[in-house]
Amino acid sequence: MTNYRLGMFDENAYVHGMDVVKDMRDATGKIRGDTHFVVVAVYADGYLQFAGADATLNIPIDRLMTKQVAQMILGRMESHGEIDKCPAASAPLDDSRIERIVRDAIINYQGMYSSAPNDDVERELKERAAVANEWLVSHGFPPEKTIWDKEESPCL
Repeated sequence: MTNYRLGMFDENAYVHGMDVVKDMRDATGKIRGDTHFVVVAVYADGYLQFAGADATLNIPIDRLMTKQVAQMILGRMESHGEIDKCPAASAPLDDSRIERIVRDAIINYQGMYSSAPNDDVERELKERAAVANEWLVSHGFPPEKTIWDKEESPCL
């Protein structure tokens, strides 16, 4: 088994992440700014089972946030482990589809807030939600209501 070290470069992950960054820039129209991406690849018995990525613009990501984003990416994987290949997935994203993605991100940031380990992560989650809400408002959608609560909601 290969041992991995922090700071190792993986060309395939980098190319996949940069493709997601390009898609994000195309969808938002934002060309300038620092981008960061998280790529998750899941292998079983040596075969790729799932790969996903998420990108942000002008929001630095630390290792803890990377782990939380990776968990969010894994949460989007279908329960039987396959990538959603429905025709709608390959259709160009219109504003209404992007709206749903942006709202889901805000909701996920609020969910991560209850387990945020420090003030910096809490601040970053709030900043990400604010940027997402700015996008919603700038595209004519009402902002997503945010509630920043450290107490986890009870399971239903």
